[in-house]
Amino acid sequence: WRPCLGIPSIAWASCGDDNSVALYEQESTGQAWQLMARLQFDGPVWRISWSSTGAMLACSSPDGAMRVYAESAPSRWVVVHSSLSSVASPGGQAGSWNSR
Repeated sequence: WRPCLGIPSIAWASCGDDNSVALYEQESTGQAWQLMARLQFDGPVWRISWSSTGAMLACSSPDGAMRVYAESAPSRWVVVHSSLSSVASPGGQAGSWNSR
């Protein structure tokens, strides 16, 4: 479930072996849930996590790749950070971040 601090709707996200993250929204209690976005990946997505304000969604896959999305406009999600691997490098630093 998306935290709804100041956001006028209810939303949730799901992930899985279908290589996507689906985001659903309900404008008000009792209305039908609508698919607001489907984020495509190259492989399965097994973990997702909302930021504490609900403004960003982090998605990760079993190969260590990760993307962080932000809603740039209603139902439009853009990648704001990505990482090819979360595995630490020999120097002890985590995988690099790329802003997009």
